[in-house]
Amino acid sequence: MKKALLLGLVFLASCSTVKPVYVKDGVQVYRATCNGLIRDISDCYAKASEQCAGKFEVINSIENEYDNATFNNDTKTTVYQGNTKTTTTQPSFSFGGNKIINRSLFFYCK
Repeated sequence: MKKALLLGLVFLASCSTVKPVYVKDGVQVYRATCNGLIRDISDCYAKASEQCAGKFEVINSIENEYDNATFNNDTKTTVYQGNTKTTTTQPSFSFGGNKIINRSLFFYCK
């Protein structure tokens, strides 16, 4: 029981990471991920600020949210580009029984 509870807490907490990625013209940018139920996009911004000593420019941010253990039409993808927010809904199938939330912030250091 304790192992299951601990595993559940780890799953809920998730972690924030920053990794370099390359866009199609070979330029290196960064991708901050801040997944999980107790995190939000501000955690990604904090990681970007940490990576770039507070001086960064956001290229794009993406948030995917879907229900675990269902086949449905409620997978929501929200894309922020500049001041424009676009949300699309598409079918999903997954296992479990919890909400799954994936967030990414793409940025470069100034």
